[in-house]
Amino acid sequence: MEKIFQEFGRIISQGRILPLYQPVLSLDEYRIAGYRTFLRGPPESVLHSPTGLLTAARMSGKQFQLEKSYTKAAIDGFVRFELPGLLFKNFPPSYLLGASGARLGKRLEKHGLDGQRLVVHMNITPGSGDWGVVAEAMGHCRELGFRISLDELAVMAMEEGRLRDSAPDFVHIGRHFTADIQESLDKQRFIERLAAIVQSHCPLIAEGVETAEAYYTLRHLGIDYAQGNFFSRPSHYPPMEIPKSLFFPANGGYRKFYGEEVERMGGLARAVAHVEPTDKTGDVLQQFVQNPTLQSMPVTYQREPVGIIRREHLADIFLTPYGRDLFGKTPILNFMDQNPLVVESSASIHEVSRLIVERGQAQDNQDFVITRNGIYLGMGKVVDVLKRITEMQLRDAVHANPLSGLPGNVPIESAISNLLKEGQPFTVCYIDLDNFKPYNDCYGYEKGDEAIRLVAQLAVEATDPEQDFVGHIGGDDFILLFRAQDWQARCERLLEAFAARVPDFYNEVDRKRGGLIACDRQGRELFFPLLSLSIGAVSPRNCATHHCVAAMAAEAKKQAKKQPGNNLFVERREHGKH
Repeated sequence: MEKIFQEFGRIISQGRILPLYQPVLSLDEYRIAGYRTFLRGPPESVLHSPTGLLTAARMSGKQFQLEKSYTKAAIDGFVRFELPGLLFKNFPPSYLLGASGARLGKRLEKHGLDGQRLVVHMNITPGSGDWGVVAEAMGHCRELGFRISLDELAVMAMEEGRLRDSAPDFVHIGRHFTADIQESLDKQRFIERLAAIVQSHCPLIAEGVETAEAYYTLRHLGIDYAQGNFFSRPSHYPPMEIPKSLFFPANGGYRKFYGEEVERMGGLARAVAHVEPTDKTGDVLQQFVQNPTLQSMPVTYQREPVGIIRREHLADIFLTPYGRDLFGKTPILNFMDQNPLVVESSASIHEVSRLIVERGQAQDNQDFVITRNGIYLGMGKVVDVLKRITEMQLRDAVHANPLSGLPGNVPIESAISNLLKEGQPFTVCYIDLDNFKPYNDCYGYEKGDEAIRLVAQLAVEATDPEQDFVGHIGGDDFILLFRAQDWQARCERLLEAFAARVPDFYNEVDRKRGGLIACDRQGRELFFPLLSLSIGAVSPRNCATHHCVAAMAAEAKKQAKKQPGNNLFVERREHGKH
């Protein structure tokens, strides 16, 4: 034990706390909103884990010293790496009182950081009776300009008045409630209750988002922010951006190429009797009375929809004094929604999902009208659209690359086969990351993964999601399927963007000499230039299968890699059909 105390003392005295950072994502804006920091000791130390550090601090009575050292390291690293957004850090409420809180404010000032960029997360045990200390600490933080976050259980335990008075800036939902949430109705209902309690005053942050299934479920529940390994693991060198493809894995325009029919709204149409604008309101009400499950009815003129009449609206009218006598014989057109959502049966489910969100009609119980060539076909439910979207996203996630979130080999093959079947002209571009293995060996897999995610992000940004497809074969290999006519200019912009960003992946020494020194596969020490991209492009005209297209693309990529640096090779030779 004495050796443990000595090791702990060295870590504190030498300032060797090594904080990790994990992005906190804004799900509405599809960007990094800030970073949550995690306590770690030196990687080679027996006290690398937070449990070991905290135990040693408690047993030696040096919790305060550990907190002070950790706070300094977390803020210094946040500034040194020039991380964007907010810094989320846990603090014991007692640490924030008195001189230590003031010193925290001065440290931020020293680095030129606005106090609003620090989010103080207070760990509170419900029922512990320490609300007085918490309230005092929160007041002190407010005076210093810090933001405040609380755990979900602490918020649930707070009285309404106390919650209203304290008004934390964020509420964190722990991994206990987010793990496998797609399989637990109880967890989903808990989050719904929590959202109702905090209303719009406190954005909700879901921690521990590990899978696509959990992410989709939390999005459906209206979570504002998310944090977890699904997006990026905690790292001492965290990513500065997250590929937008992670927010919409294999979604949107990609689905057009999957070798399966795009799901259309006609399949969700339910037969519901329609009424005429001149029908008496009392007669329409009677139809709702006779059918308790009926929530809305379309109003049509010559079978074209002109409105919707909703059960709850009629009920409000007839529950008023003399409602039936006053309005029973008036035309239903006086009480209908004259601007209902009307969609064609040929519209895709994804298109309608976007319309629903844009119109603010994302309540599960809302109905809308489905037409065929402008003529009433049936009614659709928002909940059915959301369920189908979730099912498709989950199905896509099974074949997505876990690192980039982009479609993997199965959807790539389906996409190519579908384009060949339709006879549409397209260009396939095979992207490979040059000098990746020596870079990965020297800088570590975390930095290597970051480089691969950058390629994914730039590839998505270079393509048109309504026309093109981006797939991740695996490792550092990607496939782009272009229908956009300006595909060559897009590839050139991709190469330029990568060349501009790649120096940031190296230390100052390697940047200045334009590469690194490492051993090749035979153990010889060689110089390897900075990471670069080789893109081989070909427009298949005589291919019958995706195997043929893959072989052509691989050959084009091989030719591209013969040239040093960022390079685009365009294969213009014709190939035999096979």
